[in-house]
Amino acid sequence: MSPRAAWLAGALLAGCTCGEEPAPAAAPTPAAPAPIAAGRALAAPGAFALTPVADGALLAWGAPRAVGGGVRTLRLGPLGQALDRERAVTERGAAGGGAAGGGAAGGGAAGGGAAEEHLRQAVEVDAFAVGGRVGLAWVIDDGHHLSVQSTFSPDGGARFAEPTSLGRTERLSGPRGRLAMSGDPEQLRVYHRLERAPCVAAAGDCARFDQTDVTRGEPPPDRRVGVLEIGRPCEPLVAGSVHAGGTWYYGVCSLEDAAPRTTVYVIRSEVSYAAAVPFDGCEPDAMTGLGADGVVVRVRCGGEARAVRLDVMGREVERFDGFEAEVACEDGRPTLEVRGGGRPRTLRLNEAHDHLEAMLPPELAPSGARAVWTGEALLVAWAEGRELFLRRHQCVDGRLRRTGAP
Repeated sequence: MSPRAAWLAGALLAGCTCGEEPAPAAAPTPAAPAPIAAGRALAAPGAFALTPVADGALLAWGAPRAVGGGVRTLRLGPLGQALDRERAVTERGAAGGGAAGGGAAGGGAAGGGAAEEHLRQAVEVDAFAVGGRVGLAWVIDDGHHLSVQSTFSPDGGARFAEPTSLGRTERLSGPRGRLAMSGDPEQLRVYHRLERAPCVAAAGDCARFDQTDVTRGEPPPDRRVGVLEIGRPCEPLVAGSVHAGGTWYYGVCSLEDAAPRTTVYVIRSEVSYAAAVPFDGCEPDAMTGLGADGVVVRVRCGGEARAVRLDVMGREVERFDGFEAEVACEDGRPTLEVRGGGRPRTLRLNEAHDHLEAMLPPELAPSGARAVWTGEALLVAWAEGRELFLRRHQCVDGRLRRTGAP
C-alpha cells in the first residue's frame, strides 16, 4: 500500500463509528432575544396603559409638557419590541368637538381648535383591546381643570378616531382612580369619575362616576340608571373593571364608619342580573378575568393582601387569605398560581391575556403595574416616579426568566 493510500485508510478508520449509533446533532445556538422597547418619560405615575393586540401589545402613555404633552402610543411585537415609531393620539391633549366614531379613524394627531395651542398632559391613562379594536381613555390636565377624554382604534392601534370629551373630573393625590376600561366583542367600556356635585338621593355633595361606550361616545345599552353617586369616597374611587364569561365586573371604593369598603358590582345583562359584593375594611388593588371561571379580585385589608374568586354570578367561590402568588412554567408557557388558605387557583397562559397583575407576585408586578401575556412573552409595564419601564419574562429551561434588555 502506498503511503498516501495508508494515510487515507487510517483517516477513514479513525472517523468510522463501526456499528455505533451516530452522535446527536448539536442543538442550534438560540437566537439573540429581540430588543425591548426603551422606557419613556411620563407626565404622572398613573399615565400609562398596556394591552395585548393581535400582533403583540399596545403601550400608551401621557407625555410630559417638556416633550409636547398629550397622549402617545407605541405598537409592540409579541416580545415587546417596537414595531414602529411612537405616534401621537393627541399632540397637545385636546379633544375635538365630534363624537367618537362619528368619522373615519385617521392616523397622526387628532383634535384641534384653540385648545391645541396650549400644552396639556395626560395624568392618568387606561386602555383595553378586544378583537381588532382598542379603546383608550385618559385624564387631561390643562393646569386649571381636569377632564376625561377617550378614543378608539379599529385596527389594533394603527389609527385612532378623533378624541371625545367625557366631562370634567377630580384632582387626586394618588396616581389612579378615575378610569377603568374593559370590553367585550360588542363594546369598549370606560368607567370614569366625574366632578363632585350635589347628591340626588341625599343631602350634601357626592363623588360621581359614569360609564361610556367609547366606540359610540354614549352610555352602554345595559345602563339602567344614571350617573352613580358615592357620598363618602375613598381612593381609588374607580377601582378596576373586567369583562369575563359574559359578566361585567367593576369596583368602587367608599368609606363606611371611617374604614374603606371595596364594592364589586356584577352585571350579567343577558339574564338581567346585578349584584354588589362588599369587602369591608379593604382597599382595592387589582382584578384579573378568568373567562368562564369568573374573576380574581385582589384587595388590601389592614395592610394584608387578600384575593377572592367570584363566579359569573358574583358568588364568592374561593378565598385566598395571606395572598401568595407564584409563576411556574409548563411546556414552555407560564402558569400563574395564587394560594392562601385554600386550594390553589391556577391560570395557564395560552392565548393573549390582559390585566394579569392581580395574579403576579410583587417582584414581577410592582404596585400599579400593568401585565399582559402576548402569547409569547409576559410583558410588565410599571412606573418609578415619572419614568415608565417595560420588562419581558419568558419560560427558559423550565423557569420563568427575564430576557433581553433594558
